[in-house]
Amino acid sequence: MKHFRLITALLITVLSVLTLIGCNSKGTADTLPDDTTARENSPTTEAPTEAPVPKIDVTIQIKDQDGNPMAEAVITILPVNADGESATLTADNDGKLSVSLPAGEYTVRFDVLPEYVLGVETTLTVAANMEPVILEVTDNTPNGSEDRPFVINEDTISVKIPADTTYHFTLFGANNRTLTYIHTDVILMYNEGVYHPDGAGLLEVRMSTASPRDPAFFALKNT
Repeated sequence: MKHFRLITALLITVLSVLTLIGCNSKGTADTLPDDTTARENSPTTEAPTEAPVPKIDVTIQIKDQDGNPMAEAVITILPVNADGESATLTADNDGKLSVSLPAGEYTVRFDVLPEYVLGVETTLTVAANMEPVILEVTDNTPNGSEDRPFVINEDTISVKIPADTTYHFTLFGANNRTLTYIHTDVILMYNEGVYHPDGAGLLEVRMSTASPRDPAFFALKNT
């Protein structure tokens, strides 16, 4: 009988301990959310997006030194600083073109102009509410004048000179070369001298320059 009461007391004690452990476990489970719930409810941080750089509409018209529009002129616009944008544009028949660019300083380079020999660069300031821009380009096309002589690189050329007209020439690689032509009515002006062809129209003149790299300048006049 005494042993029975002792066993009963032990069972009651064990049951009490188990009940206490169960209660504590339940309280812990209710207190801590699982990891998935914690991750779902945590706020997410997104990288801020940069606002687009505002652009300004720019209208450009290209004209020659006489005020005539330069049709189909091709230009390249290059930014002076890193905030700008580059563009290559072709003008219309009125020499006009339009482009949208961020504000800033730009360099305008004339790349291709039909029948023009140019290496012109200029600056362009792009700012809000800007007026249309007119860019003037000087015509450097060789026309035989003293300021714009024809350039000769070939060994043999054929030139038609109108009557009473003088054409000026720049001859590269002219040092120690002989200039020869046949025409009864054409005289040669070279190195402050005037040379006339013989009765058959033949003229031969030895060219000489200070350096092999220097060009020779001469003129032909159809008398």
